[in-house]
Amino acid sequence: MVDKTEGIVFHRIRYSDTSLIVRIYTEKFGIQSYIVKGALRKRAPLGSAFFQNLNHLDLVVSHHTGKGLQHIREARIPQPYESIPQEIPKSAMILFLNEVLNKSVKTEEPDIRLFRFIISSIRLLDACTGNLSAFHLVFMLRLSGFLGFHPQNNYSDKARVFDLQSGCFASLAGEISCQVDFPASEYLFNLLTVRMEEFDKVHIPPEIRMELLGKLVDYYRLHIPGFTALKSYPVLHQVLHS
Repeated sequence: MVDKTEGIVFHRIRYSDTSLIVRIYTEKFGIQSYIVKGALRKRAPLGSAFFQNLNHLDLVVSHHTGKGLQHIREARIPQPYESIPQEIPKSAMILFLNEVLNKSVKTEEPDIRLFRFIISSIRLLDACTGNLSAFHLVFMLRLSGFLGFHPQNNYSDKARVFDLQSGCFASLAGEISCQVDFPASEYLFNLLTVRMEEFDKVHIPPEIRMELLGKLVDYYRLHIPGFTALKSYPVLHQVLHS
């Protein structure tokens, strides 16, 4: 069946000297894997430039339910990113978020709200001309809601330690490695109410920001089976603190 769908590029691997296998999160079919023959050839109609990290594509695909590898007939970038390819901090952010999404969004069931959230968030990052230091933190917290483990918003003077395993604030948590202590926990609480459109208004001390990032990665690891270490984490750390 030939169909049209939008897609977001999550991952690609070389299949042969000239071809790619691309993992794409589609609006209509959820996660799908496509073989793109000849993508690495010069002047290929479906060249490798289409399949960069988190590119937003308009696709014409041959879709067959239950088939492992699907085929892409046509691809178009409806609105190329303007600043992301040019600005190192944004490129590092995209690399990191791409890896987070690839390890956490796995279903073949479509979710239009999640799809639109990802697209609109990346567009916000691309358009940002100010402070982007908290973008990834706000994004990961909002994404956790779509994935089913959004933190409970129950912070108080008597419950200001965030327990990564239970996903709520408590007076005491279990292992130190599985909790976010004050004052980082207060910043986490404040982030829970921040909309993606407001990410550039968030200001967090660098040391707290990096602590929260490490804890959010641990939070995902605890709640998503198979969520392994992120290779892009050190790169983002270096770029944001260089």
